[in-house]
Amino acid sequence: MSFEEDCSIAEHAIRAWAAGDVQRVLSVMHPDIIFLVNVDGIQVPWAASSYGREDVEFRITLVLTTFWIERFALKRIVSGPEFSTASVHGIYRHKNTGEVLDVMLRFNFWTANNQLTRIEEFVDGRYLEAYDRFVRHIQMLANSDQDNGVAPFN
Repeated sequence: MSFEEDCSIAEHAIRAWAAGDVQRVLSVMHPDIIFLVNVDGIQVPWAASSYGREDVEFRITLVLTTFWIERFALKRIVSGPEFSTASVHGIYRHKNTGEVLDVMLRFNFWTANNQLTRIEEFVDGRYLEAYDRFVRHIQMLANSDQDNGVAPFN
């Protein structure tokens, strides 16, 4: 497979995710795909690593349950001798709190037989973990205010 074809498959997955087309994202993934993320999946479940297409689908569903995707824009994609690398700007809005998660992501993509076999996603793990703690705190406060008869904020 040529480097251009590797990039094309990765770009297809990125553009499908930007469009919110989960089935199209999954269609280019090998059934035994490895999707690694440099974030503690216990602390931040929606950013957990996944093993196999079904596990990836579960993670994608969790992301879409948690966030509105306002932007997922491909900034750059290049192909190297072993894998393609892409930079993406993502803006996600937390559904329960309205808080914005504005992140730059880097992905490494490996392909075989026109399918993604491995994805490595790199983000600022400490930033994501702090963001998740922050929105959990806001939700806890909102729930506490509801229990005390105070109208929650939106």
